[in-house]
Amino acid sequence: MQWESQTTISLDASDGPSTTLSWGSSEELLVGSNSLTLWSTAATNDTADVRLLWRRPLANPATLAVFSWDASLAVSVATHDRLVKLWWKISIGSDDNQFDFSYLPHPRAVTWMQWRPPMQRGETVDNVLYTITTDHVLRVWAPVYPHDGHLLQLWAALDLRESIPRAPGEQPDERYHALIVDSKVFRLGAEQAAATAGDSKMEAETLQRLAEIAYRSPEVVVVFDSRGRMSAWGFENVTCKSRKTINTFSIVHAENSGVKVGGCETRFTAFAGGMGLVVLAHSFEGRICWLESRLDTLLDPSPSGTRFEVKGKWTGHDAPIQSVMRNADGRSLLSSTEANRHLIWTHEEIGDAVALQRKSTLQPQDVVERAVILENGRLQLLILRTCFAYPF
Repeated sequence: MQWESQTTISLDASDGPSTTLSWGSSEELLVGSNSLTLWSTAATNDTADVRLLWRRPLANPATLAVFSWDASLAVSVATHDRLVKLWWKISIGSDDNQFDFSYLPHPRAVTWMQWRPPMQRGETVDNVLYTITTDHVLRVWAPVYPHDGHLLQLWAALDLRESIPRAPGEQPDERYHALIVDSKVFRLGAEQAAATAGDSKMEAETLQRLAEIAYRSPEVVVVFDSRGRMSAWGFENVTCKSRKTINTFSIVHAENSGVKVGGCETRFTAFAGGMGLVVLAHSFEGRICWLESRLDTLLDPSPSGTRFEVKGKWTGHDAPIQSVMRNADGRSLLSSTEANRHLIWTHEEIGDAVALQRKSTLQPQDVVERAVILENGRLQLLILRTCFAYPF
């Protein structure tokens, strides 16, 4: 695969830097900054023709703006914002693009938003929105009426803090993370598990339970905490076309998920493949983790081993690397950049392979002339204009 630059979009100076992007239909791009702008990137006469279709100044810069999968709706939110703006087009015609908006109120600031994808490309479905706020509550928003898709209401809420059982007297974590597995990915993962299962009685019972869950066509939310524990919950009947009452049901709780995301913000992407379910976990500490699991193993209620397997990790620097040094036995490394940022790496075994795990980060105010790694990366001795020893 080879990527080529197609075109460049220049924002107005008053818009400031762009902070978020989202692709819509017909090669339209939504750009968030001090304003929301909609651009057409469709090529005409074999040349890229970038046209500004719509612009709306915002009271506060957008930190996240996302088109729905059919591009009929968009949502935007600013930093520390409790009000999600829900946008929809009110004009028809290529030369007349006008949008109106309403608010989706939240009791705390919104930190994350995601639209539910359709089962098939081009399929007409209700647009369902998931949001998470700083109080660690995941909320589900869905249309009220079939013919007014832009009128969303709160359908369900899941308190992530209470979703994972705690021991008596144990305090909740400071941060919880949620992975959304939509019904399409869940169905494909269940089919993969059934096709590759063994003949034992235990596997047959586990598959039977998985088939019962898949029959309900739920949207599945997997919640993780910093201790590696997890819980899975299902949302059933999230659609205005169904007259049934929405049902939130518990699927499984597990002590050892195999997912350790720490206390930093982490975003997940899930799709079918590999062992059944493939998950990319992007930690804002600067790391992407590739995880895989069989759905029957992931949702097995009986105590078992690790639910996810780590297939790979990607991490590194955000500036050119200037030098790399190691300790005496070679099990710890120090890499330094031109921006005077220094990372400590240690060996970590993943299955039969050996990988580098980023252990700590240091960025002193003064320029580092020399450095020595001691005690397997727990101590770093730096020679600056004034000499210090930094423990980790």
